[in-house]
Amino acid sequence: MKLGTESGFKQGEAPAAGNKNAQKLTTVADALAKLQQDEKAAAAIVSTGYTDTKVNVTNALTEMNKVDQNLDIDGYAHRVVAPDGKEYASLEDAVKANPTFAAGTTQMKVIYAPLDGQKIQVKDVSGKVLGTVTGKSDAEINVSDFAPIDAVLKQTAKQDNLKITVTAPDGTTYDSLSAALAATGYFDHVGLQNGASSFDAENAQMMPIFDDQGNVTGYYAVLAEAASLNDMNIQDFVVSYTPAIDDTAVSVDGNHYYNNTSNKEMSDNDIDNTVNNLHNMLENGAKSGVANAINKVKTAVDQSVAVNVADSGDVQKAKQVINDILNSDNVDTGKLKQAISNLATAVAQAK
Repeated sequence: MKLGTESGFKQGEAPAAGNKNAQKLTTVADALAKLQQDEKAAAAIVSTGYTDTKVNVTNALTEMNKVDQNLDIDGYAHRVVAPDGKEYASLEDAVKANPTFAAGTTQMKVIYAPLDGQKIQVKDVSGKVLGTVTGKSDAEINVSDFAPIDAVLKQTAKQDNLKITVTAPDGTTYDSLSAALAATGYFDHVGLQNGASSFDAENAQMMPIFDDQGNVTGYYAVLAEAASLNDMNIQDFVVSYTPAIDDTAVSVDGNHYYNNTSNKEMSDNDIDNTVNNLHNMLENGAKSGVANAINKVKTAVDQSVAVNVADSGDVQKAKQVINDILNSDNVDTGKLKQAISNLATAVAQAK
């Protein structure tokens, strides 16, 4: 008599097709082979026997427990299907229920089901968790499950006119969370131990929920195995923002300025606003307010010049005139507006 060598996924629990990194299954034969590497005699106790004789479970208990340990794979729970067609939580339980060796091979098939508790976290560069979604080991990522998180990211970028960059767990960067998730494709199977699986759901117990007066208000399911408190290998998607460029705005001290003067009308309007603010500060503001207003004009001017024209000699001269006016003891906002107009002309000619 020999123990069988089959293994497979529980019906309906196979990983998504195309997942090349999905967990590889092991069998009783694989587990015995692993045990035999260390303890050849121990492996023989549970691998062979005389036809129609009964296994001495007491003598083989330690060895069978070692086989069960070798059947464990990351991210999955397993059951042993005995010759009686029933599922058992361990090889020990299966053999106890089917102790007689049959002629030929006594088939002990191992079936696996993914644990439901793999975790994907969306974080910012400071480590703050922006959202978490859990799923089954090796299952396909459903991008729509992340829609609420994605909507917040896009709203933040739109509000502050920023560009999103998402770094996937493998270090590849994408311009959106949905693109990063779609490219990653699947939940991991690493690091989650003793979590909840579909096997557990079948044996779940319904426990009552009580209110303050002791009345039952509902029920919740308690699974046969508690979910792990510590997932050792969470899949992190890290979100960062950078100022948008080329006709898009960046936020400076609450005001919006444009990086490319091809959107000239809006860029000029924004610069004009900072100049008018400076004029008001010169008329009525405190010294600290004037200094801050001057810095805003400088920032707006800098942001209005695209990188590809910033090295033009005429553009540099025009910017220097503006800086000289702003750095003078008595800022003349009339001359400043004219200098800014001259800058816009220099930029247009440099393109």
